[in-house]
Amino acid sequence: MRLFQTAALIFGIGAAASFFSGYFLTDGDFIREIILSVSIWFFAIFFLFVPHITKKILIQNILFFITSVVGMTFFIVKDAHMGASTVWAVYIVFLLYSIVLDSKRDTLFFLIFTVFTQIVLWIIFPNVTIVLDNAQYAKRLFIIILSYVAVRYVTSEYDSKFQGYQRFSRGQEILEKISTNFIAVNQDNVRAKIDEMFMMAAEILQYDQAYLFRFDDKGERATILNAYVRDSEDNSLLLQLGRSFKISEFPQVEPLAGKHSPIFCDDIANLGTHTQDESANFFLSRGINSFYALPIFVEEKLSGFFVVEYKEKNELTVVESRLHYLKIIANVLGDARKKIIYEKQLYDFAYIDKSTNLPNRNMLINNLEELLLNRDDADKLVVFNVELDNLRMINDTFGHATGEQVVINPHQFFKRL
Repeated sequence: MRLFQTAALIFGIGAAASFFSGYFLTDGDFIREIILSVSIWFFAIFFLFVPHITKKILIQNILFFITSVVGMTFFIVKDAHMGASTVWAVYIVFLLYSIVLDSKRDTLFFLIFTVFTQIVLWIIFPNVTIVLDNAQYAKRLFIIILSYVAVRYVTSEYDSKFQGYQRFSRGQEILEKISTNFIAVNQDNVRAKIDEMFMMAAEILQYDQAYLFRFDDKGERATILNAYVRDSEDNSLLLQLGRSFKISEFPQVEPLAGKHSPIFCDDIANLGTHTQDESANFFLSRGINSFYALPIFVEEKLSGFFVVEYKEKNELTVVESRLHYLKIIANVLGDARKKIIYEKQLYDFAYIDKSTNLPNRNMLINNLEELLLNRDDADKLVVFNVELDNLRMINDTFGHATGEQVVINPHQFFKRL
């Protein structure tokens, strides 16, 4: 976008310079000079609309190349009788811009076109005698200024790209650490692992607060599992760990739970409709001006969501990149949740009796082994074997479901009888 804006600026300055030098300095025909200037302005306006015409970088580069070639041909034809004595230097400006496009092919074609044009002028006008008048000196000044703008743009653009590459490289490094960190996640350390992830992710996403919520099985309530705040002394952290609330009481959560897609707001002040006033006040009262909220899925089922909040408003230019990182983190959280669920299922299958939901023989053996291993020699250990008389008769008479209730809570069962 900035490339085409600065290119349009250069064409606009060129149009003004062409009219100024052609009409005021050399007393040229007004109609002719105004037509030339308007034609150049047409190129400037076209450059502004290129990013809106297509989002494909390749097509944008081609349109830029074609427009530059046509524009430069226009300048050359205009001053061909003088061998384009001064105007040809503008080639350098557009050559620099073609380099910014990072397209070796377009840069090579533009270079070939530049050399070819100069050779043609050399052949047609092998010896040109010109007078360096006020118009020529004015053109030189304009070209110097344009060259300065182009060079500054090229250097700042490359500096921006380099910084962007550094941020991307650092982001990839942190994402790799997060992914590696979650390989060893389990029920005992999952909270600590997520807290570490929030701290690492804050380095690249620069958020002020972050929360992880989990939905209940019915999807009616949400509970805060993890929370992060950049400034530990900030009192705006109003959402405390373990807090549970009904989703229906928080209208800002309902779209997330209903659409199952990320939502973001770059400026809370934009939530200006009557139905969204409550949501806006909820964030603004805590000093939050922008936020992102992403759902977490486990086997395509909505399991929860996490939110990152900013005290500052977000620029639209960073929304896409931040959403990219946040989606990766959401996937990592979903995978971690899935791993915990599978781990619990395996644990229950191995150590919990499915019918009674009580510890089974494997659990008893493990507990006994641990007690024997950790006890002192002076400690005494007694194991009682409790049996229920006539349990088989109860199963045969009343069914196994009744027998299971007797095992689970015999006192309550017989009291009910």
